[in-house]
Amino acid sequence: MVGDPNRIGEYVLLGPLYGGRTVETLRARKSGRLFSLRLLRAQHGRDPREVEAFVARGRAALQFKGPHLARATQVGRADGRYFIATDYLAGQTLQALLDRCRRSGQRLSLGHAAAIAQAAAAGLAGAHETLRPCRVHPGDVLLGYDGTVRLLVAEAPDGVPVYAAPEQIRGQEANESADLFVLGAMLFEMLTLEAAFAAESEFQSLEKVRRAEVPPPSLWNDRVPAEMDDLVRKACAREPIARFPGAAALAEALVNLQKGYLFGPADLQDLLRRLFPDEVRAEAEDRLGVEEAPDAAASIKDKLAASKMGLGAVFWIGIVVMVAGAAWLASGR
Repeated sequence: MVGDPNRIGEYVLLGPLYGGRTVETLRARKSGRLFSLRLLRAQHGRDPREVEAFVARGRAALQFKGPHLARATQVGRADGRYFIATDYLAGQTLQALLDRCRRSGQRLSLGHAAAIAQAAAAGLAGAHETLRPCRVHPGDVLLGYDGTVRLLVAEAPDGVPVYAAPEQIRGQEANESADLFVLGAMLFEMLTLEAAFAAESEFQSLEKVRRAEVPPPSLWNDRVPAEMDDLVRKACAREPIARFPGAAALAEALVNLQKGYLFGPADLQDLLRRLFPDEVRAEAEDRLGVEEAPDAAASIKDKLAASKMGLGAVFWIGIVVMVAGAAWLASGR
């Protein structure tokens, strides 16, 4: 008997969110709640080593705590697929943001880059209590449309040498310090829109990582101050002992760097709304069941009274109205 292709166990599948080499992430609903459901791809589900690694990462994520971590709510197997369910956060990954910035020719501000890196470092500090190293990459950093930044632990980025530490390339045992190196490389990429270890071939990338050849970000972006150059250099030091003593120390250093910038969650909200207007509007309409955003303003009071929605609903209603209003103004009416 063929199972329902739109269900995995008790979860109703609503559509894709993100894709990776070994894991695909889908939006799903269970008992009226939304979840992000990470599925081990079928071909990898036949490899006992990959299954073991996937389940181990999921079990570690069940213990995650803190505002900058995507905590797993269930790890299991249903309908022949291994899955990890996490609380749903509408947004984009850092990888998607970097790709959109490259296509649009828009750089991230120093404040955006520092704030995202600081939240990711804070998330790593919590994750390292149960999983080390986490082996993160830009696809693991989720940027919520509400300004939230959370760290996912989706899959180990095997075959992606630009997101590895020198000791991993050398085949040595790695600990949480390897994640600090990779986060430093991700900060470099946010500041420059260039991969820290990009090269013409994978072998050349591996060599750059092995030698920790990280130039100052200011060579690509003259707005980057010397203090940020120094932070990237320390995070990406070749030897683990020369890096920050832990993710919490890196997060604190980034907090100190941010003191010169007036930046908050609202700034990240604004950035995502500007770069992903269609995606934000689609998410808002889907959440509220609004088919025509221009009519949203007239129905706000009725929607709130009828459904007794909380602050989260007010946030999404605001997005619908704002996007609709922008479109109305642009039309010249």
